[in-house]
Amino acid sequence: MTQTTTATLPQTIDAIRDRNARIGHHFFDPAALRFFASRVLDDVFPAVDGSGSYFVTSERFRGFAGCQDGPRRYSVRLALPTGEVRTASEFQEYATARAAKSEAKRLASRLPS
Repeated sequence: MTQTTTATLPQTIDAIRDRNARIGHHFFDPAALRFFASRVLDDVFPAVDGSGSYFVTSERFRGFAGCQDGPRRYSVRLALPTGEVRTASEFQEYATARAAKSEAKRLASRLPS
Protein backbone atom coordinates (compact mmCIF):
# COMPACT_ATOMS: atom_id res chain seq x y z
CA MET A 1 0.00 0.00 0.00
CA THR A 2 1.34 3.43 -0.95
CA GLN A 3 1.34 6.01 1.80
CA THR A 4 0.23 9.51 0.82
CA THR A 5 2.37 12.37 2.07
CA THR A 6 1.84 16.11 1.84
CA ALA A 7 4.37 16.13 -1.01
CA THR A 8 2.02 13.97 -3.14
CA LEU A 9 -1.16 15.84 -2.24
CA PRO A 10 -2.47 18.53 -4.57
CA GLN A 11 -1.04 21.91 -3.61
CA THR A 12 -3.23 24.11 -5.84
CA ILE A 13 -6.89 24.38 -6.81
CA ASP A 14 -5.91 23.61 -10.42
CA ALA A 15 -4.31 20.33 -9.29
CA ILE A 16 -7.42 19.44 -7.25
CA ARG A 17 -9.64 20.32 -10.23
CA ASP A 18 -7.53 18.14 -12.56
CA ARG A 19 -7.65 15.11 -10.25
CA ASN A 20 -11.41 15.48 -9.82
CA ALA A 21 -11.96 15.66 -13.59
CA ARG A 22 -9.60 12.73 -14.21
CA ILE A 23 -11.86 10.41 -12.21
CA GLY A 24 -14.94 11.64 -14.07
CA HIS A 25 -16.39 13.79 -11.29
CA HIS A 26 -18.00 17.16 -11.92
CA PHE A 27 -17.43 19.18 -8.74
CA PHE A 28 -15.64 21.96 -10.65
CA ASP A 29 -17.72 21.92 -13.84
CA PRO A 30 -18.78 25.45 -14.79
CA ALA A 31 -22.45 24.40 -14.94
CA ALA A 32 -22.32 22.93 -11.42
CA LEU A 33 -20.57 26.01 -10.05
CA ARG A 34 -23.10 28.27 -11.75
CA PHE A 35 -26.09 26.26 -10.47
CA PHE A 36 -24.93 26.61 -6.86
CA ALA A 37 -23.56 30.15 -7.36
CA SER A 38 -20.27 28.66 -6.12
CA ARG A 39 -16.85 30.22 -5.89
CA VAL A 40 -13.66 28.35 -5.09
CA LEU A 41 -11.10 30.19 -2.97
CA ASP A 42 -7.44 29.83 -3.97
CA ASP A 43 -5.95 28.71 -0.64
CA VAL A 44 -5.11 25.00 -0.33
CA PHE A 45 -4.07 23.37 2.95
CA PRO A 46 -2.54 19.87 2.52
CA ALA A 47 -3.21 17.72 5.58
CA VAL A 48 -0.13 16.77 7.58
CA ASP A 49 -1.52 13.24 7.95
CA GLY A 50 -1.75 12.81 4.16
CA SER A 51 -5.54 12.40 4.16
CA GLY A 52 -6.08 15.08 1.51
CA SER A 53 -6.03 18.81 0.88
CA TYR A 54 -8.48 21.22 2.47
CA PHE A 55 -9.91 24.22 0.63
CA VAL A 56 -12.89 26.55 0.90
CA THR A 57 -15.87 27.21 -1.34
CA SER A 58 -18.68 29.70 -1.04
CA GLU A 59 -22.24 29.32 -2.21
CA ARG A 60 -25.17 31.64 -2.37
CA PHE A 61 -28.80 30.60 -2.51
CA ARG A 62 -30.48 32.32 -5.40
CA GLY A 63 -34.11 33.13 -4.83
CA PHE A 64 -36.73 32.28 -7.40
CA ALA A 65 -40.41 33.03 -7.88
CA GLY A 66 -40.35 36.01 -5.54
CA CYS A 67 -37.99 34.49 -2.94
CA GLN A 68 -35.05 36.61 -1.81
CA ASP A 69 -31.43 35.67 -2.48
CA GLY A 70 -29.62 34.34 0.57
CA PRO A 71 -26.25 35.55 1.88
CA ARG A 72 -23.00 34.10 0.55
CA ARG A 73 -21.74 31.45 3.00
CA TYR A 74 -18.63 29.28 3.14
CA SER A 75 -17.90 25.56 3.38
CA VAL A 76 -14.67 23.67 4.08
CA ARG A 77 -13.96 20.91 1.53
CA LEU A 78 -11.53 18.01 1.53
CA ALA A 79 -9.97 16.85 -1.73
CA LEU A 80 -8.96 13.23 -1.25
CA PRO A 81 -5.82 11.87 -2.93
CA THR A 82 -8.12 9.91 -5.28
CA GLY A 83 -9.65 13.13 -6.67
CA GLU A 84 -12.95 12.90 -4.79
CA VAL A 85 -14.16 16.04 -3.02
CA ARG A 86 -16.03 15.83 0.28
CA THR A 87 -17.54 18.46 2.53
CA ALA A 88 -15.45 18.61 5.71
CA SER A 89 -17.68 21.09 7.56
CA GLU A 90 -21.40 21.52 7.55
CA PHE A 91 -22.52 22.91 4.19
CA GLN A 92 -22.34 26.73 4.35
CA GLU A 93 -21.32 26.54 8.01
CA TYR A 94 -19.26 29.75 7.99
CA ALA A 95 -20.41 33.32 7.55
CA THR A 96 -16.96 34.56 6.50
CA ALA A 97 -14.15 33.33 4.27
CA ARG A 98 -11.72 34.08 7.08
CA ALA A 99 -13.49 31.74 9.50
CA ALA A 100 -13.72 28.95 6.92
CA LYS A 101 -10.04 29.29 5.94
CA SER A 102 -9.04 29.23 9.61
CA GLU A 103 -10.93 25.97 10.09
CA ALA A 104 -9.44 24.46 6.91
CA LYS A 105 -5.96 25.33 8.14
CA ARG A 106 -6.72 23.86 11.59
CA LEU A 107 -8.06 20.62 10.10
CA ALA A 108 -5.02 20.30 7.83
CA SER A 109 -2.58 20.69 10.74
CA ARG A 110 -4.35 18.08 12.90
CA LEU A 111 -2.45 14.91 13.60
CA PRO A 112 -4.32 11.61 13.76
CA SER A 113 -5.36 10.56 17.25
